[in-house]
Amino acid sequence: MFRCKYGGCILMNLTCNGEPQCVDWSDEDPILCGLTVPPGSCHLPALSPYSHYNATNCPMCQPGAVVAQHHELNYSCEVGHKLQGSSSVYCHDSAWVPQLPTCIPANGEVVCPPVSSPRLSVTCESRWGNRRGWIPCDNPLPVGTIARYQCQQYYIPNGDEHQRNTFSECQKDGTWSTDILKCVPGRLKQECKEVFHFGKYNL
Repeated sequence: MFRCKYGGCILMNLTCNGEPQCVDWSDEDPILCGLTVPPGSCHLPALSPYSHYNATNCPMCQPGAVVAQHHELNYSCEVGHKLQGSSSVYCHDSAWVPQLPTCIPANGEVVCPPVSSPRLSVTCESRWGNRRGWIPCDNPLPVGTIARYQCQQYYIPNGDEHQRNTFSECQKDGTWSTDILKCVPGRLKQECKEVFHFGKYNL
């Protein structure tokens, strides 16, 4: 097994195959994969809901690909949404600046932030309006949505205050009724105790 930087585990044969399995792309780390990359380079980010970007001079590049420092991304949104943040970001010292933008509804509808984390198992149910029923949790969520969640395998709630935190409701002001559950790596089960991490085995 291979342990991602944030603590999750994937099969060893899924590393260095050009398709990131870890959310932080640590399974495609250039050092792990024996690749040489320019200093200050960046990984192309995953797409946020309703957003698109063009990578300058790299039209066929996919999220997770490595680009050189000073590379520019130009963002746009799907119809019915508007950009929140800068439309252009740049790779600087292995980070994207300014902060990556998101796309929000253009009609001023009150929504709550998405509930999405590699550490969470979550379902969302909209209880009001035209979107009533089960809906994706990784998009902005309408008022009245109930998000139910628990920690993914190999993770545990972070602190006593989260032990009974199993759901939250999107309120009329666009905030969640309770803080979304936070999970941290827990004691690894037997099948994930022996993991390969950046060039060495950890037992």
